[in-house]
Amino acid sequence: MCIAILNQNNELPFDVIETSWENNPQGAGLLYTDKRLKTLRTFKSYDLFDFYKNYLEVIDEAKDGIVILHFRIATQGVKSFDNLHPFINQKGNLGFVHNGIISQFVNHRSTKSDTALFNDEIVNFLDETFISDKDRRFRMEQYVRSYNKLIFMNKHGKTCIINEKQGVWEGDNWFSNDSYCTSNMYAGHIKL
Repeated sequence: MCIAILNQNNELPFDVIETSWENNPQGAGLLYTDKRLKTLRTFKSYDLFDFYKNYLEVIDEAKDGIVILHFRIATQGVKSFDNLHPFINQKGNLGFVHNGIISQFVNHRSTKSDTALFNDEIVNFLDETFISDKDRRFRMEQYVRSYNKLIFMNKHGKTCIINEKQGVWEGDNWFSNDSYCTSNMYAGHIKL
């Protein structure tokens, strides 16, 4: 199971990044709003130290110091940059990361992950107003079910968490599961 992190106003310690990476070793990504350009930006990597170096640089570039991190375990789809989170809908000025398995988009014949397919068929039709629309967020929670957690960000740096109660807040940071603080093994969304 992947981990999604909403990091606000402070630098995560290296051991949190390292533990998240070790528990979810199939690549990682960052999502943030560039405070100068006022656009959504991403960074993706298959190298822990490259990822951490870029994370430290992004903290200074991110509007309001808000960065979304994602560490992947592939449950479907090939290991590729196209399947690494985050995903951005540039037309709609909306980006997101996902933790879980969206069963409606599981297709073992596809090289795309369930999240990439979900992005293609659902998120690409949303726009930045999704963040502030309580009705659409509620319907999204119903659609993806409670064991899926998503963090969305728009180009203004505003965020929302789908199924927020399924994760944990530690100070100003939200974690979709505990794989940032302890070694874990998962089978799908079930912790072993």
